[in-house]
Amino acid sequence: MGADSPGGPLAASAASREDNGSTMTLPASPASPAAPASPPAHRPLATAAAAAGGTKSECTAERSVHTLASTVSFAQLKTLLKAAGDRVHSLLLGSVDGDLVLTLPLDGATPPPPPPASKKRRRDAQAEEVELSVHKLRQAKVSDALLATAERAILSVLQLRDAQEPDEEVVDAWGLSAATQEEASTRPKLILAARIKPFHAVWLKRLKQALGDDCFADGLITTDPSMASHLELALPTTPATRLAEAEGQKSIILFATVSERPPP
Repeated sequence: MGADSPGGPLAASAASREDNGSTMTLPASPASPAAPASPPAHRPLATAAAAAGGTKSECTAERSVHTLASTVSFAQLKTLLKAAGDRVHSLLLGSVDGDLVLTLPLDGATPPPPPPASKKRRRDAQAEEVELSVHKLRQAKVSDALLATAERAILSVLQLRDAQEPDEEVVDAWGLSAATQEEASTRPKLILAARIKPFHAVWLKRLKQALGDDCFADGLITTDPSMASHLELALPTTPATRLAEAEGQKSIILFATVSERPPP
């Protein structure tokens, strides 16, 4: 992670592309005996969301909802996870009407257990596709340590499911981008990218766990499609995704620096 940026090299790259806004102080609500107090979980999240460039925070009896900036670094996501306290496993991340939205259900909802490993041929096909992509990068002289980390992270991210429909896959495209010899001093050696389909939400804690410490140390999520071309890592789109985006919805794209795990 770069010393000059709290979000690391990828976040610094995003900052050079887009100003996410300075820290915003939420105005205090006027005192009113008729106004119900916000649940204790709402205020820390609202403060953290505002510090990350968030544009709006609202709270109802059912949920605490925060509209974030279009691009948020992993460092900022870690702060949001910490702000959720003991409700961290209930945080949901999704896109609503083109906005990146963080939601905390206040009814105690928690994610169901991960689905058991499927024996369908589709799982084998996914693993083979990942293995082939990794093999191509090995020929490009990317280190075995980086590739092993990337392969594990991709396979874990592909297991993510929709928060409301536990059988529904949410990732419709992924990719790996290795730095050329000329780029080695200006960008991470290996970047992992994945697209979360519009109309889907994921448990943020599970997304972090899927990436693992090696891939969640530096990176960002964004609803800005131009970020992919800025980082020179374009992802294919499915017809369903193109249709949703044509109607004003947006995918969530994540970019993660793949880090080598230090030897034990």
